[in-house]
Amino acid sequence: MKVYEGTDAFQLLMQAQDALGLNQKDLAELLGRSRRTLSRYVRGRSAIVIPQEWIALARAVYGKDPSLAATLASRAGGTLVSLGIAPPPVAAAPARPAVATTSLAAPTQDQLDLVVFAAAEAANLAPRAVRPVVAAAFAKAAAMGVTVEGVSGAMARSRRAR
Repeated sequence: MKVYEGTDAFQLLMQAQDALGLNQKDLAELLGRSRRTLSRYVRGRSAIVIPQEWIALARAVYGKDPSLAATLASRAGGTLVSLGIAPPPVAAAPARPAVATTSLAAPTQDQLDLVVFAAAEAANLAPRAVRPVVAAAFAKAAAMGVTVEGVSGAMARSRRAR
């Protein structure tokens, strides 16, 4: 058990007392000490503080001065979170993976027509009816950063799952 004593401990006690707006009697009560012991600390400008007292002070001070509470918690050998005084930080949402973009040549008109014809044949519709649907699907995929390979692979897996 690490015990802090001396003027540094005394100064932290006084900072906590000031932050909490407590008199000597109330501070002594919070620490589980007698008022007489606290008076001796003040007269001698020195204090002896054990970890449980630092924790009690950190809990009391946290709502008024989180920075001071963190210092007090560190004297007890912990952090505000490890001592259960402050909630753990909320984990940030995982970053979306970067979408790999490949620089491919723009398709020729013949290639576009072949894609539209394949969709028309699969839907048993005229190419003229399918062209805006195919264009909308590709535009949406591009806006989401989804590649043709990604869509194709997902569609194949979806068909196999049925």
